[in-house]
Amino acid sequence: EGETAKADYQRRAREGTFKARVLDLSRTAIQQHGPLHTTQLVDLIEKAGVVITAQDKMTAVSVILSRSPEFVSDRTRGWSLATQEEKTPRDVAASEGSS
Repeated sequence: EGETAKADYQRRAREGTFKARVLDLSRTAIQQHGPLHTTQLVDLIEKAGVVITAQDKMTAVSVILSRSPEFVSDRTRGWSLATQEEKTPRDVAASEGSS
C-alpha cells in the first residue's frame, strides 16, 4: 500500500512542476547530506533556481514534503527519506574505520 501511495503522489507531481522540483531537489539533497531542516531545503531549492512564490516559503515546502510518503519529518533532525537507512556521522566514521 505504501508503494501505491508513493506512486500516486509522484504521478500527481508531474515532471517539471513546482511540486515535482521541490520533491526531486529535496530527495537529492537528503541523499547527499542526510537529514535537513526545512530552512536548509528552502535555501537549496532557491539556489537551484526554483522560485518559491508563497508568502511563507517554509510552510509551502513543508506541506509538499509532508504529503509525500517518501519523506519523514523529525523536529530535531529535520527531513529524511522514509526508505533511507539512518546513519549519524559517528556511524559513518565507525563503518569507515572498521575495514
